[in-house]
Amino acid sequence: MAKTFPFRLEWVIVLLLLCSASAVAGEEQSLLERIDKGLFENANQVYFQITHRRPDATVESARFFSAWDDKDGALVMVLSPVGVAGRAVLAQGRQVTVRFPGEQGSHPGRFAEAIWGGVLSHYDLLRHGFARDHEIVSMEKSRGDEVVLTLKAKWPEMPYATLRLTVDTRRGVPVEEQQLQKDGSLSKTILYQLFETFDGESPRIARMEAINGLNPGYRSLLEVGAVRKESLPAGAFQPNALANVGKFLSP
Repeated sequence: MAKTFPFRLEWVIVLLLLCSASAVAGEEQSLLERIDKGLFENANQVYFQITHRRPDATVESARFFSAWDDKDGALVMVLSPVGVAGRAVLAQGRQVTVRFPGEQGSHPGRFAEAIWGGVLSHYDLLRHGFARDHEIVSMEKSRGDEVVLTLKAKWPEMPYATLRLTVDTRRGVPVEEQQLQKDGSLSKTILYQLFETFDGESPRIARMEAINGLNPGYRSLLEVGAVRKESLPAGAFQPNALANVGKFLSP
């Protein structure tokens, strides 16, 4: 006679909860990947301006060029003003290399530093997307089509421990991000203010503003001027090539 096992309602409930949790996790991951695909794919070169605003109402601006490869390399270089033009930062996975004009060679840097001061860090300018560098902790409904994703930084070199990302699920774009330290303190808020279509591609970030979490009087506004799909040669993403990044710029 075949053995029979008593029906346990608890088992069914546990199984349903596991299936539900798996489905939610898949939904969160898909949402992050959708954002990354729309905002970061085929944006191999970006020209932009950053304007710093300080509590004393002083303002200064600089122009930049950034580029990504199809692996884990990214670089950014200051184009103007003259005093800092040529300053460059290279990210290769979890490693950061910095070069200042007039220096021989380059030296190690950190993602938490800023290429030109202000609120936007190296990581803010050079990340490849949200899905790769974070573990999903939770997702909660906000208002309208918006949800708030709580994400944990995957590695200690990142400039924050936790990211709270508000997303417009209908458009598949971020609305706001809050970068939190291990103690829960707010280091900065980034507001994604405008998205535009460049070269007929998906809408991409055209303007975002970073606000210092300790002193909101310090703000950095990033405005994109052009996005190009052409990739730089693989050799451009090497520390010894930072001095010659300018020769790769589009006319």
